[in-house]
Amino acid sequence: AYASATAIIQDMVPAPLRGRTTALWYLVTAIGNGAGPLATAAGTQFVFHDPASLPYAILLMGVPSVVLSLTLSIIAIPSYDRARQAAAQLNENRA
Repeated sequence: AYASATAIIQDMVPAPLRGRTTALWYLVTAIGNGAGPLATAAGTQFVFHDPASLPYAILLMGVPSVVLSLTLSIIAIPSYDRARQAAAQLNENRA
C-alpha cells in the first residue's frame, strides 16, 4: 500500500505541492501505525477483559479497517481515473 500511495501522490499532485503532500501522507501513516496497536490493546483490555483474547481484539480492529479501506478504494477509483485522464489531456495540450 505504501508504494502505490506514494506513486499516486507523485503522479497526481502538482510538482510544487509534492513534498507537502508526501509529508502529510507519512504523518497520517505514522499516526495510524501508532493508533492501531493502541486500539488493539484497548480492545483487549476494555472490551474483552482478558489478555488471552488478543486474537479477537486483532480481528475487531483489523476486519473493519480492511473493509473500510477496500470500500473507500473502490469508491475512489472512478475519481482517480477521471483525474488521470484530465491530467493526460492537459499534458497532450501542452505538448
